Amino acid sequence: MFLFIAGAGLILPHRADALLDSWQKPLREADTLVKTGDYPAAERIAHRVADEVSHHLGPSSEVAETLGIAVALRSLATVGLGDLDHGVWLWHTALNIDPRLENLNLEQYRGPGSFLAQHPLETEEELRRAAGAEDEGAAVQPPKVHRRRNLRFPLGAEEFRHRGPLAVTFLVRADGTLANPIVTEQPPPVAEIYAALDALWEWQVEPARAAGDPVPAVYRLSVKFTLR
Repeated sequence: MFLFIAGAGLILPHRADALLDSWQKPLREADTLVKTGDYPAAERIAHRVADEVSHHLGPSSEVAETLGIAVALRSLATVGLGDLDHGVWLWHTALNIDPRLENLNLEQYRGPGSFLAQHPLETEEELRRAAGAEDEGAAVQPPKVHRRRNLRFPLGAEEFRHRGPLAVTFLVRADGTLANPIVTEQPPPVAEIYAALDALWEWQVEPARAAGDPVPAVYRLSVKFTLR
């Protein structure tokens, strides 16, 4: 639905698929609303489109393009609303869905875009350095999940009978907040990436501890979906 060109904005070529085409207008509207600073309206539209795409469509490059940009616009609007950590998490979710979004010129989105441009998706090696290059010999208690939201297959994934777990690596900061999700191993349908990372953000996690003090740590998780 969208093509991404290095240094450029969003270009919407003609698509024959009627369902994909039906999301062009609301995404254009959300794009304009982010640029003009109407973040509440932009977030509502982008959030709705992302949910609809994940529930109606399965794996294809067009779906990745459409879902990726919907989540990217949601991330920009979320940053504009002042929820910075969640906005960055959504931006990284979008990059997992469609890595070509790295070529999007974020500066056209003013403050929120400039902010997200300073938070690229880091590699697992970079995450481990950020966590202090964990010493394997140190007595570190790993993070503990206190509350989790069960994940259900999005309809777009159920349709294509994908049943494998989704492996995610992310940073658990010393304050327990989550950051920089990386979907590893064999990527599942993009609808599952969106559903998993959107739910994972709501989990409550106790940070790792070393000598009783909270410390940042890289956490690897195998996310399993429940059948409807």
